Amino acid sequence: PNTDCIEDPQFPDVHEIWQFDLPTAQPVKITGLIPNAPLDTIFMQVYRNDGVAMPQKLAVQAFEANVEIAKYAMLPAGTYYIWVSSDVRTGVGYELSVECGTEEARCLAGRISCGQTVADSLDPETDCIEDPEYPDVHEIWQFDLPTAQPVEITGVIPNAPLDTIFMQVYRNDGVTVPQPLPAQTHAANKESAKYASLPAGTYYVWISSDVRTGVGYELSVTCGSAPTVEPRGFQRPGDANQDGRVDLSDGIAVLGFLFLGGNVELPCGDGSPTHAGNVALLDSNASGRLDLTDGIYIFNYLFLGGTPPALGLECVEIEGCPTACN
Repeated sequence: PNTDCIEDPQFPDVHEIWQFDLPTAQPVKITGLIPNAPLDTIFMQVYRNDGVAMPQKLAVQAFEANVEIAKYAMLPAGTYYIWVSSDVRTGVGYELSVECGTEEARCLAGRISCGQTVADSLDPETDCIEDPEYPDVHEIWQFDLPTAQPVEITGVIPNAPLDTIFMQVYRNDGVTVPQPLPAQTHAANKESAKYASLPAGTYYVWISSDVRTGVGYELSVTCGSAPTVEPRGFQRPGDANQDGRVDLSDGIAVLGFLFLGGNVELPCGDGSPTHAGNVALLDSNASGRLDLTDGIYIFNYLFLGGTPPALGLECVEIEGCPTACN
């Protein structure tokens, strides 16, 4: 405190600034440590060259106040400033380290291969990856593609149709790979990226969710055959008879299909009640399946003041369905 001259307006503690120049976009792990003093608290913040603070997932546990870690799945190239401080008023020694490009810095959840499906969970208490632009907890999976070929990558939160999943694919050099098919608006819990021919190389699949508490997800990769792209039409949720509105006849249509059978088909995909398009369109109570309660849900909404279908009343785009509303 007798020699350091940096003082932040918001933080009265003495602190220092270190400049960090990153030549290329890559994973980065920055660690601040007060060695041999587990009860002394260290504070660290990373700023861009324009003075904007970078969001960071602090891997520090409350019982390890003397360590603070900021991990970035992919930090853009540029100049950064690392602000280091402590609540110890007398002189305190610290160590600052920066790791770039390593698996530890990347904080990989694991590796996934063609034809494989993995299951994991996003847990804000344990996952340490934080992207500068997205403050939600997320994980990274490495995907090695030996030869150029068609690839479909799918992330899904099973049995939770209203939980939103986000997915992004990066090349090994940190450049985002464009996704021809963005997140499906009709099923927020599923996102797919389909590539007619993805070049050979190493890729990183970033998975996140807007659910702050722990959430389980599945990630799968299919390679070698051109992915089938189903049509995507605009539909009004709950419109079973395809007249562009939701009324008594839609509840009757759902119940008629379920209990009267015959040659009646549902409007999307193969016409079955398990097709993802029909579930998205007619699963009004968001139970994850089409059944008796969905027809009753429509009646309750229309005549008893109940809530509207889970996806709302506006037209939404649903994969596998024709267009039936504007």
